[in-house]
This record gives sequence, structure tokens and C-alpha cells, in this order.
Amino acid sequence: MSTINADTLSVKNLSVTGTLSYTDVTAQTALPASPASGTILETLVGLCDGRSITVPSGTYTLENVTSELAATTSFVDVPGSTIAYKPPTGTKTLIYEFDFQQGSVDANGRGYYKMLIDDVDVDKSRIGLTAEESTLQTHFIHVMRIGGSDDATLGDFATWSSLKTLKVQFRDASTSYDVSVHDMKYTDAFDTFKIPVLKITAIA
Repeated sequence: MSTINADTLSVKNLSVTGTLSYTDVTAQTALPASPASGTILETLVGLCDGRSITVPSGTYTLENVTSELAATTSFVDVPGSTIAYKPPTGTKTLIYEFDFQQGSVDANGRGYYKMLIDDVDVDKSRIGLTAEESTLQTHFIHVMRIGGSDDATLGDFATWSSLKTLKVQFRDASTSYDVSVHDMKYTDAFDTFKIPVLKITAIA
């Protein structure tokens, strides 16, 4: 405790006669703690109808998908799957999810899918889908790590501090096994277009 001795002390509207005592106080502002491992830093999710979504890392506009797309025997982008994204600081795990319909154009339609980051194939993301004259609700998911070693086959990066373009591509197995995307065949509303959903989750 500190002591000020004064016969009379006036401070603005305060007047003190005698002895004034006060306690030293030091203001301290603690730095924010790092997020605990496993904490969700942000979730970006929406219908691919051209909407803009704001999350801590920025504002992102999803693609505007308005129709189905038939596959060929060459890989092409799946509409709605493309986004240029930069995760927030502290992200260690990034989850990319894309929900869409695959419709069989031919009996036993068969589609092949893969993810790309900045136009580089993520080889271990590849999947194949087969259905006999039906529609498949498809959940494409891939998990990436940040902060370890670069591994293009997994989509892992030592650092990720700028926008990278993520997307999914697809193709037919052959012209005898044609498929289409965003196409709800063989439902109560035959041959109906369905809007896909994109979701990205950043985890500490």
C-alpha cells in the first residue's frame, strides 16, 4: 500500500483533508490463448445457388448451379464443387464436403470422381460410384492436414496462407455406363434437377 500525506488534496470534485491511502494496481491484459486442438474455427456451408457466405477468414461466393450435367469419358469439373479458399490462422485440419446427386443415364451407370487443389490431382481422394438405373445421393468428403509435410497425393500442406482452388471432377467409366450429376432420376419426380451443397470445416 502507498500513502500520500497532505493537509488538503483536491482532485476535480473530490476534496480530501488528512491522509489519503491507495493501493497500487497494475492492469494486465492477457494474450488470447491458442484454440484447443479439435476446436472448430469456422464452418462454411450453403446451397450452390450463387449465395455469398461470410466466415472469419473472409467472404466466399458459391457457384450458381442451375442444371444437371452429363458426363463424358474425359474428366470435367462438377458444377458447384469449385471454391477458392484460405483457412483461418491456426487451422490444422480441413474437411471438404460436397453433396450431390448422381443419376444413371445408362443401366449400371458408373462415374469416377476425384478432387483437385490448384489443378493438381489429389490421387487418394478418388472414388467410383455405380448404380443400376437409379439415383445416388452422394457425399464426397476429403480431409487435409496443414502444418506437417507437403503431400500432393493427400492434399496436405506444410503451410496454407493464401487462396487455393478446390474442386471435384468426374467422368464416365465408358460410353456404355453414362451418368449425370445433379440429376434425380427414378424418383417420384422423374428427372428432377437438385442443387448441390458445399461445406468446408476448419479445425484447430
